[in-house]
Amino acid sequence: MFISPTIHFLVKHYAGPVCYLVDGFLEKSKDTLHGDIAAVLRESGQPLMKKLFAAPKKEGGDAPPSRRKKKSNKSGKKTLGTQFKEQLADLMKRLNTTLPHFVRCFKPNHAKKGDIFTAQMMLEQLNYAGLLEVCRIRQIGYPVRRDFAQFLQRYRCMAPGDSKDVDTLMKGLNTLGITNAVDCVKGKSKIFMRNKQAQELEAKREDSLSAVVITIQKVARSFIVRIKSKQWKIILDKLEKATAEKNVEDLEHYLRQASDLPNHGVHLPAVIGAQKLNGRLKEEYRITQNLTDAIESRELNALLSAIEVAEAIGTMITSTDKLTEAKGLLDRIRSEKKCKSDLAAALEKRDKNELETLCETAEKLELLECAEYNQAVALLERISGEEEACGLLQSAVDTEDLNQIR
Repeated sequence: MFISPTIHFLVKHYAGPVCYLVDGFLEKSKDTLHGDIAAVLRESGQPLMKKLFAAPKKEGGDAPPSRRKKKSNKSGKKTLGTQFKEQLADLMKRLNTTLPHFVRCFKPNHAKKGDIFTAQMMLEQLNYAGLLEVCRIRQIGYPVRRDFAQFLQRYRCMAPGDSKDVDTLMKGLNTLGITNAVDCVKGKSKIFMRNKQAQELEAKREDSLSAVVITIQKVARSFIVRIKSKQWKIILDKLEKATAEKNVEDLEHYLRQASDLPNHGVHLPAVIGAQKLNGRLKEEYRITQNLTDAIESRELNALLSAIEVAEAIGTMITSTDKLTEAKGLLDRIRSEKKCKSDLAAALEKRDKNELETLCETAEKLELLECAEYNQAVALLERISGEEEACGLLQSAVDTEDLNQIR
């Protein structure tokens, strides 16, 4: 320390010389807040303010009166310096119980503006903060230090076999050439390493972990693929069964599940066949429904259209009963229509034999409610009556019986 003959003195700190003024030096150290201000702050509604400006504890409660009197002559108020010291000690106590990480900030220039970098100013700050010296010490020493348990847990994945202790692990690492006896040294409770050695060790560790991870991924993926393969086989088996049974509902269900197959199963013969069969069955069911509707409506055009569509797709996979029924109904409707037409023509001709034949046909076709049939029956009765009357008349003429003629 250098004391100048004037009212200031310099202290040569590690970072650099610092000048202190002597004027009011002691008074500044004894500076305290005014009692009224401290009292107001103690009455604050903020818990933090109450804690910072709490009333000082009275000392010497059990001491003799003479000692209490001596102490009462001194001021019981804490100076700002004392409060700062106590707060700093409390802060250091808390920091020592944690693992703090500090970020050092430096001013790049005196102008406090961006994009301006003063190299000399930055170098001085690095020097005053001791970072250059720290870097030099780290280069020549063993800055990386790990406990035995931490070292063993972190790097045992790199040594061959089962490393149960630090000595076995270090021997294995030295044998592999990953570490050496100079850059990685065992202490009483820690392992000391140089920076380069620690970096190489971390790089090798990453490679070892990558190999382990790849192995784990390989096993996990193979397990997942085996599970999926079993599920895919079940889907294909069910799909083949549904194809054999020609069950539309099962086909649609397992075709939806087939979307989980690789490439949605579009390249598999079982899926391709099931899709074609499903489309064909849907088409046949649609045609069958059209035939059913046409049969219920008994409309000639609807029957013709439905039968034409059914015959266009070729041989039906499903039952052909509806197609046969539709064809039979079509023939019956055509026969009924022809019978009615023939009856109408026979009514105009008044041909008894033809009318009798057509009436028999109408009875077979159950056209008893048909107007043409009823007219034909009535006409036959009339013709029969006329023929009977003509016979009687001819008989009377032949016998010349006037009474019979009358």
